[in-house]
Amino acid sequence: MGAPVPAGANHLYADHISPKGVVEPTLWSYNQGTMIGAATLLYQVTGNAAYLAQARQTAAAALAYFTQAVLEAEDPFFVSVYFRNVIYFDSVTGESSASEAAQEYVNDAWLHDRLPGDVFVGGAPPSAQLLVQSAIVQIYGLLSSPRYTYF
Repeated sequence: MGAPVPAGANHLYADHISPKGVVEPTLWSYNQGTMIGAATLLYQVTGNAAYLAQARQTAAAALAYFTQAVLEAEDPFFVSVYFRNVIYFDSVTGESSASEAAQEYVNDAWLHDRLPGDVFVGGAPPSAQLLVQSAIVQIYGLLSSPRYTYF
């Protein structure tokens, strides 16, 4: 069994396929993170290096595509799924690109999306939902944990 193949030549995954078979081409960070995490888990379970290669390819494409500006336009809970999975990939491979990107993301959130009382806002329109708070806290938690304890 081979590794899953992304829908596009850019190695990123489209959002979904409708019941009528129409591909919704929107690229969201959480879709990339989910596929990176799934391929990494499959590698760990099977030992099949093709899964890790697929995760690496998607992670590289996602880190290039999802710049700080692109991530800021998404809801923080989408971004937290992305970073959770790409940091997990990094914990398996020993790479660190995702942690650097995640740190940049929360640094920006701290400076621009934090209200008095340390409440974060996010989404469109920006709001201080509990889901936004938990997303930012989750990213901080991932960054504060040693890699060997991640999984």
